[in-house]
Amino acid sequence: MSAPSKDTIYIDIDDEITAIIDKLRGSSAKVVAFVLPKRATTLQSIVNMKLLKRAADQEKKNLVLVTTESGLMPLAGAVGLHVAATPTSRPQIPAAPKVGPVDDEVVDENAELSSDSDQEPELDANAPVGDLASPNATPPPKAEGIETLQLDNQEEAPEEEPLPAAAVKSPKPNKKLKVPDFDKFRLLSILGVLLLIVLVVGWYVAFVVMPRAKINIKTNASNVNTNVSFALNTTATALNEDSKTVPAKKAEQQKTFTGSAPATGQKNNGTTATGAITLSSSCSNGVQIVPSGIGVSSGGQTYIIQQSVTLKDATGMGKNCVLSGSADITAQAAGAKYNASGGTKFTVSGKNDTYDGSTITASGSASGGTDNIQTVVSQADIDAAKAKINTSAPDIQKALSDQLKGQGMYVIDATYTVGQPTITTSNNAGDQASSVTVTEAITYTVYGAKESDLKTLVGNAIKAQIDTTKQNILTEGITQGAFKLMGPAENGLSLNLQTVAEVGPSLDVADLTKQFAGKKAGDIKAVLASNPDVTGVDIKLSPFWVSKAPKDLKKITVTVAKPTKTAQ
Repeated sequence: MSAPSKDTIYIDIDDEITAIIDKLRGSSAKVVAFVLPKRATTLQSIVNMKLLKRAADQEKKNLVLVTTESGLMPLAGAVGLHVAATPTSRPQIPAAPKVGPVDDEVVDENAELSSDSDQEPELDANAPVGDLASPNATPPPKAEGIETLQLDNQEEAPEEEPLPAAAVKSPKPNKKLKVPDFDKFRLLSILGVLLLIVLVVGWYVAFVVMPRAKINIKTNASNVNTNVSFALNTTATALNEDSKTVPAKKAEQQKTFTGSAPATGQKNNGTTATGAITLSSSCSNGVQIVPSGIGVSSGGQTYIIQQSVTLKDATGMGKNCVLSGSADITAQAAGAKYNASGGTKFTVSGKNDTYDGSTITASGSASGGTDNIQTVVSQADIDAAKAKINTSAPDIQKALSDQLKGQGMYVIDATYTVGQPTITTSNNAGDQASSVTVTEAITYTVYGAKESDLKTLVGNAIKAQIDTTKQNILTEGITQGAFKLMGPAENGLSLNLQTVAEVGPSLDVADLTKQFAGKKAGDIKAVLASNPDVTGVDIKLSPFWVSKAPKDLKKITVTVAKPTKTAQ
């Protein structure tokens, strides 16, 4: 399908000259009508009008401006562009202004645009616009009047062949005239703004955020040994410096430990054997009285005599004379093993003023003993359960310490004590059971006090040893001190604290920090030069490009060098 011979394009009021030229080049028609808005400021410049005319000539297109703006008529006439009042009006080239050349807007291509060789043949104002697009048409003579411009909604004229290259001569391009690349200009502008932002942020970070200053002041500080005895009292509410009574808090926790062991003891719950024996002794031993409760034994089994027996009634004279007596016996424990047949020999134990068991013989029998073996707890089982108890509780002291620290207390580890265990058993020895469990309940205790109270007591002891007009306490040495538990006290404990305190020149770190803010290293040293107790100053400014201490006091660290502490 052949391209249309004419095209109507509406121009926006915000279109730049480059956009208008692009629309011209984008049209495939030979005749292009630009319908301009009111106050089309872009084309109110002779330079833009010439650029538009030049582009139309390069594209070999006949351009018609549809406008009634009186300000555009002279400019269109000056460059030779056709103008029509409406899309259906006849186009004509307005009269060029009769004034001299405009000095305000001069471009390099003025000479080329005014050259006779580069100008299009003057078109007849009365000729139809379609004739202007005819490839073989010759420029008609000038005529008066306006030709009607055929639009898209009208009947389209027959397609015409393009003009031969010899018939239309394009003006020579002006190499000095270049259309500005506004996209490139916009990109460079954005990059420039971003670069400026990066530079500003980088400067702020480098010279405001990053600078730091560390200032270490060396002095002639010295150590002072202190020894303070005091009492912790859980009912006291305030420090008593005279009696050296310190308010304290006690943290305690009871922990239960258990150990178990199987029951291994045995008990025979059967019946006990009983019987009777006859005791005999030689007359030469005299009358003997064997008291009740005396044990007699046979085959490793023991029996108890139930009543007192008097050996008498001689059964013969001479060397065979025998004294005798009878007694009932009961086995020491239940069990069939205590049954003894008749005539069993027994040994009489013991000796006192009324009898001598070694001189007495006994014989008799016992019966009725039965077995009923039951498992019971023995003392050995209880001891075995105790041995299995592990009372190690390494986390208890830490838990108690954390409890005191949460209340703002300084924990005195020397007061940590482990109470005596309270022992209970699930069964006693001899109780019938399959196992036994032993429980030990232990109470753990630790004390804490306010560190400020301890520092006050130590500080009073230190001030008694130094000249307070020349030296100040740098640190009381509480955290490195050695606490010793002396014993119980009223509502608490009695302790002794030995520590190494540090004393030195009076330096107000907060005030010095304010004086150092914003100063160079030399000026900082000058501030301290007048203090005879200062032996040296080490100043570290970072990063390397920083030459002054920052003005932000939070970024300045001032420390006073202290001697090495030695435990004593």
